[in-house]
Amino acid sequence: PINKAIAMISIPRDLSVYNSVEKRQTKINEIYNSGISQCKSNKAACDSDVDSGGELIKSTLSEILDIRVSYFARVDFEGLKTIVDNLGGIQIYVDKAIYDPLFPNNTNTGYDPFRISAGLQNMNGTTALKYARSRQTTSDFDRSRRQQQVISAIREKALKLNFLSNPKKVTDLIATVGKHFRTDLQSSEI
Repeated sequence: PINKAIAMISIPRDLSVYNSVEKRQTKINEIYNSGISQCKSNKAACDSDVDSGGELIKSTLSEILDIRVSYFARVDFEGLKTIVDNLGGIQIYVDKAIYDPLFPNNTNTGYDPFRISAGLQNMNGTTALKYARSRQTTSDFDRSRRQQQVISAIREKALKLNFLSNPKKVTDLIATVGKHFRTDLQSSEI
C-alpha cells in the first residue's frame, strides 16, 4: 500500500498449513472455506461487511510468508470468464501446445478435452479459464505460470483500454461479476 505496488506469487494448492479454525493441518486451498464456515456457524462473531474467508487466508498467508498481506481478491470460474469477456478477450503467447484429454466438463461428470496451439492466442473467457486450469498433461508449476499469464493479460488489457483509471467502469464490472468476485480493495484502489 505504501508503494502503490502489487506482487504476484503462486502458492501450491496442496501446501500444508495450520488451520486456526479447525485446529489442525490442512491444505491451503481449504483455508478460505474454513473461514466462511466458521462465520456461518457463529454469525454473532462475524461482521457481515467482512469476508471471513478472505481474512483467514490473508492472516494464514501473512504468517507462513512472514510478510503482511494487505488485501485479497477471489474470483471463481464464472467470474474469470465474465471479466475476460467484458474486456473483449485477452492475448497470451502460448509457448508450448497443450492437449488435456482429461479436462472436466461443465458438470464434472465427464471430460471436455482441451487443446490449444503454441503461439499468440486470442482467448475469450472460456478459453482463458481452460488454459489457466489445465493440469493433466503438464506440471503444477506450468499451471501456476499460466494462471499468472492470464492475470497479467487481464491487467494489460484493462490498462490498454484505460479501464482501471475509470472508477465507474471498475464498479460496473464488479457489479456485473457479482457474487463471483470478492475483494477488500476499494474500487479506487483497484
